[in-house]
Amino acid sequence: MIVSFPWQGKFYTGELKPVAGAAQKSMFHLMVKDYYQGQLYRTEAGWTFSNQRHGIIAELSIFFGKVVDGS
Repeated sequence: MIVSFPWQGKFYTGELKPVAGAAQKSMFHLMVKDYYQGQLYRTEAGWTFSNQRHGIIAELSIFFGKVVDGS
C-alpha cells in the first residue's frame, strides 16, 4: 500500500508492506526507497508506528492507521 506523508519539513512516498506471519494484517513495515524506516502495528489501544531513531511517532501512528483501515 503506497503512502505519501510529510515528516519534519520534507515530503516522503513509501510503501506499507504487511509482515508475513503477522496475525490478520496487524503489522506493516514502512519502506521508503527500498529502505526499512519503521513498523506499524496494531495494539489494543490502536495503531502504533515506531522506528529505532525516534521511538513511537504519534502523528504517523494516527495517519498510517487511518490509511490501513481505509478511513
